Amino acid sequence: MYITYHIEVSVREGVINMPIEVLHPDIVEFLSKHECLQSQYLVWSSGYNLFIYLNNGDRVDVQL
Repeated sequence: MYITYHIEVSVREGVINMPIEVLHPDIVEFLSKHECLQSQYLVWSSGYNLFIYLNNGDRVDVQL
């Protein structure tokens, strides 16, 4: 799993709400290290990548 952080990314259409409890522990650890834990995230998946939109306008990409 490869995780990257991107600053000031606009939210695309078709995102869904996802609670933090369903995210993989490695993703939660990454979010914690970047001080961006939330109870809910807007997410979109392409099948190979998971895009997690943060309340601060940033995005975390997870290559599955």
